[in-house]
Amino acid sequence: VVFTGGRTQPGTIKPDEGERHTYSVLDCQPTREAILPYVLYIQKILRRRPFLIKNLENVMRRFLQSLELFEENERKKLAIFTALTFSQKLSGLPPETVFQPLLKDSLVAKGLVLSFITDFFKEYLVENSLDDLIALLKRGKMEDNLLEFFPTAKRSAEGFSEHF
Repeated sequence: VVFTGGRTQPGTIKPDEGERHTYSVLDCQPTREAILPYVLYIQKILRRRPFLIKNLENVMRRFLQSLELFEENERKKLAIFTALTFSQKLSGLPPETVFQPLLKDSLVAKGLVLSFITDFFKEYLVENSLDDLIALLKRGKMEDNLLEFFPTAKRSAEGFSEHF
């Protein structure tokens, strides 16, 4: 509900019917200031109810596996939200849960993962250092796999250095 404003049906991302709350991550502006209150809200809920961490992992995994169903600005909002969850040290959310679904071949081939991960890096580096980002990628077992976020046509050291 916090992400989409309503309950989603199995196999879908956005609620089509029923009541929708106007206060959700996907309905706000794609800025740090607009999304941070949602991250802090989830953080407060997880402190009181730690058993909900697994549900958050599942929701994040499902959304990231379905990036092609989101519009460009919604993907940017998800990237900002994801970066803020790690910037705020959201307790219990393992990075490998977030990064592994991004390696889906169909998403990588369309270039969706590259734009998502670029927005993620930009937002994460606003408050954190490059060393923090490297440590996060190591915990997510992605430090040696950064080229896998690139489509196969651009997957080279030159393409990597040109992009970043």
